Order: sequence, then C-alpha cells, then structure tokens
Amino acid sequence: MWVEHTLRTAREAHPIFSTAYGIEQPYELIGQANISEGDLSTFSDAIETALLVHDRIVAVEDFSFSQDPFEEEMYASFTVVLDSAPPMNPQTVEFSNVQVT
Repeated sequence: MWVEHTLRTAREAHPIFSTAYGIEQPYELIGQANISEGDLSTFSDAIETALLVHDRIVAVEDFSFSQDPFEEEMYASFTVVLDSAPPMNPQTVEFSNVQVT
C-alpha cells in the first residue's frame, strides 16, 4: 500500500507529508507519443528515488513500462527488495502496472 500511495503523491504537494515523501514526476514526458530509453530511465530514477525513502526498501529493480496509446498514462512494473530482518532473508515484492502519470 505504501509503495502505490507514494507513487500517486507528488513530492511536496501536501504539507502533511515530509518533503522527501512522494515522487518527482518528469511532467515534460507525460503524453508524449514516443518515449525514448533515456526518458524511461528518468521515470525509473524518479520511482527509485521516491521508494528508497522507506527504511525497509533497499533496492528497486527490473523496470518495465507500458503506455496506453489512447490515454496520457504510463504504467510501470518493477520489483522492490526489502531488507532482511534476522532470521529472515531479504524479500522481494513485485508490482505490475502501477500508474506513474
């Protein structure tokens, strides 16, 4: 729940949250018909930066993106790696088609 809420909240949009909470969206990319690999890297970096604020998340990996050709929406799929709390091993949580725009 925290991951999806974070990615739906623009950074510094609500004074109730800290300035580190939320995502800095690359608004100039929203709605573009042809998004380059460099642009997707910008989305990956924004997602990773937003999620690494959580003290249990140690990595965000395996990004893939899809865009609805009829709407101005971008969706991301990725894996979140959580730290290990002894005696457990690190855990991964997969997210699929999370709206990022």
